[in-house]
Amino acid sequence: SFLQENQARETQALSTFVSNKTQITDRLAVTPIVRLEYIRNQRIFYADDNGSTANSGAISRNVTELIPGVGLTYSIDDQYTLYGGIHRGFSPPRVEDSISAGGTSVDLNAERSVNAELGLRAKPAKDLAFDIAMFRNDFGNLVQVGSIAGGSTSYSEGKAIFQGVEVAGTLDKLLPSLDGNLFVRTALTWLPVAEQRTVFAST
Repeated sequence: SFLQENQARETQALSTFVSNKTQITDRLAVTPIVRLEYIRNQRIFYADDNGSTANSGAISRNVTELIPGVGLTYSIDDQYTLYGGIHRGFSPPRVEDSISAGGTSVDLNAERSVNAELGLRAKPAKDLAFDIAMFRNDFGNLVQVGSIAGGSTSYSEGKAIFQGVEVAGTLDKLLPSLDGNLFVRTALTWLPVAEQRTVFAST
């Protein structure tokens, strides 16, 4: 066998946030949050069986992002809680997308979106809980990357929107005689809207 590619791909991530829950009334609470994300992608190239490589040493690229958001909860009673929120979405590029096989840094933007949700959490009976939420993810730049396996470094981005409904349910203590908790959990996502809003183009 012949070693054509010898490299390591590493990602280091640091995340910190500041959040404060403010109880407006006995039932209504507001929680603003600001998160700071630092991502460092690194691609380390080693010599192949020919003693050569596309680029020697380590190539790195850093991404820093400030992500704000706010959430609200309203307790209808001990069993039902309404909740909602709006947050900025952020998805950094992968190592192989942001640093090419040739050892060059690719000017690839992180994906950014505005994400909103409105839902209801409920525990109508003992050991039974469910959650239903409407969501809307509005992408200012949804990134499409070419085939990495095919050696492509092309990419494009454009606006897109995804919205739908998520439902989840949990039933606990199926066998109370057993130690611990035997439970069943299920979830369903319905996505009726998944639209490309602009032409995807290279930037």
